[in-house]
Amino acid sequence: MPVEGCLLTAKKSDDRIEKLAPVLTVKRAAEVAGKSRSTIRAWVRDGLIRGHRPPGGGSTLLYIDTQSLLARLMPDEEGT
Repeated sequence: MPVEGCLLTAKKSDDRIEKLAPVLTVKRAAEVAGKSRSTIRAWVRDGLIRGHRPPGGGSTLLYIDTQSLLARLMPDEEGT
């Protein structure tokens, strides 16, 4: 389980480990996941991953919770 405040890591396609911030832009989340930006937005809309908007409203920015994204990308214990 990640420790509060620690950066999460993801394996790049060339087997390097990359440090990831606690939240990612939709564009960066799509790159990490190998999916389209519209897929990432749909996952947030469908409750499959957590997304956050900056306080104050009116913003089109959407930040993706890295931990929930990586959990979505990892196969579960049953291999599904």
